[in-house]
Amino acid sequence: MNLNGNAYSVTADKLLRGAMHPLDMRTIAIKNPKSEIKRGALVKVASDGSYFIAGDVDDSSSALTGDVIGILSHNVAKDESSATISVAVFISGGFNVHAVSGLNNYAATEADILSAQKYGLYIHS
Repeated sequence: MNLNGNAYSVTADKLLRGAMHPLDMRTIAIKNPKSEIKRGALVKVASDGSYFIAGDVDDSSSALTGDVIGILSHNVAKDESSATISVAVFISGGFNVHAVSGLNNYAATEADILSAQKYGLYIHS
């Protein structure tokens, strides 16, 4: 038995930025955007307490607004079966600003970065 061999290999992840801030995760139900969602999407909370992906729109095609409270931890396939879907999100940690995004070509704003810090999400350039 070779105990000094490689057990596995790891590919560098451009979303996570170092180990300066501890990572923590939880599962939440978000508004289903009925399209594929990519790892690193910003999860926001609306004034009514519901969660959605940054860049998503409401029924009147207006952009939804709120504070960043999480970052999607994995890709989520398109699902048109329900109004909400359960997803795993990072709720703390350090992240690369170039790897976070949203729907409809959404890019993180300075306001997003500042609101994320209130919740323990540190987005660095």
